[in-house]
Amino acid sequence: GTSIVNGFSTGVRMTQSANGGFVYFNSTGGSITATGIGINADNAVGSATIESQTAIVAPNGIRATVGTGATITTSGGGTINSNAVGTGTGIFSTSSGSGNVNVAVGAAIGGSTRGATGVNASTTGTGTVTISTTAAITANTGIVASSGAATGNSINVGALVNAANGGGVAGILVQSAGFTTTV
Repeated sequence: GTSIVNGFSTGVRMTQSANGGFVYFNSTGGSITATGIGINADNAVGSATIESQTAIVAPNGIRATVGTGATITTSGGGTINSNAVGTGTGIFSTSSGSGNVNVAVGAAIGGSTRGATGVNASTTGTGTVTISTTAAITANTGIVASSGAATGNSINVGALVNAANGGGVAGILVQSAGFTTTV
């Protein structure tokens, strides 16, 4: 659709606290402008799925902090831009339990205003991390990844990872073992 969410600290916030529960968000257009987080999923004992085609302008575009895994997919018009150069993270997701974290970037991050980090995905439990890109990421640090799983983690870069104006720290920063990276 064409929904517009503007002027809030958090554009969309989803929480749940039942064991094994999940939160789910799907959008097919529109825009979110927020001073803190565009889309926030907080589920300490469950999982989250976020499918966004919504253009987001916020210091932190999509954030999922979960217990049993997260899947985040952007596509179509679902671009993510910071509200200030070098500030915040486009997509942040972490899982503390057995679930996997999967991030698929199908719409540009930082194309208009880059943040500090494009994608930051991690697990601290036994779940794996998978990151794939088919759209460009522009940020001070493009991708940050770490995993509690010793094997089975992957990063597949299918589009440009760019530090605008030469101000970059790292294109891909892997902070644990067990990753296969394809560029």
